[in-house]
Amino acid sequence: MKRPLRLGVVALGLLAAPVLATAGGHGYYYFTVIPGQKPTLDEVCVTTSVEVGAHSRNANGDDIAIKDIVGKSPMCKDKTKPLLAHVAYTASESFQSTLRIGLPEGFKEMPITDKERFEGLRFHAWNAKRSMAVFIHTWDRRAVPRFDNFVRDNKLRQIDGNDWTQSRMEEIEVDGLSARRWTTQASKPAGLFAKARSYVETYVLGEKEIAAVQIGVNGDDLANEAVEINDIIAGLKGLSATPVEAMPPDAPAGGDQNR
Repeated sequence: MKRPLRLGVVALGLLAAPVLATAGGHGYYYFTVIPGQKPTLDEVCVTTSVEVGAHSRNANGDDIAIKDIVGKSPMCKDKTKPLLAHVAYTASESFQSTLRIGLPEGFKEMPITDKERFEGLRFHAWNAKRSMAVFIHTWDRRAVPRFDNFVRDNKLRQIDGNDWTQSRMEEIEVDGLSARRWTTQASKPAGLFAKARSYVETYVLGEKEIAAVQIGVNGDDLANEAVEINDIIAGLKGLSATPVEAMPPDAPAGGDQNR
């Protein structure tokens, strides 16, 4: 399934193991880190100049290290990154999400790779009956200098090189927090028997983190699923409405973002 959420270098997060609870007919997913969680191996495509032992750290402090270079692989479609490598992912100790989301019955949590975790994906759920997908990213607010610029940049990246259209961005509130929302629509199906997809994108400015929730449905179902989509977004909790005096929405963030 093709996903239009394209994130810049700063748009990186960690997946802390989701824990499921139930309340009011909804499954609530809490993103909490498992104490003593060990790094796990995953596969990524790299350039020919990368060496074993090389490390990379994202804006949230997650680390990924090259453990072994397998060699050329048909999995690596990008000619600039022809080599397949094993990497070990280690979650950040300085940033942990407090976000939780409530989903109605029918959703199943889907597996994600450590590479996706390092690139920012925190959670993925799928409802087969309704062909509805939910993707969640969150980032340390200190790593995002300007919220509106950050959102606008990611909005533009979603349609870069793709035959997709977007609605105008709305300014809304989610649980008392400032948020931005728009819809991205694919004009053509991704496969022979697939249907064109639509994605409702919502970015929320929390007290200590920024969350992006992407909800994908078949384009023909978008109007019928509008109430359910709004309910899912309204069910976001844990981001807190307490203002951060040291960093208003568009104030520069302090500190070195590079390792």
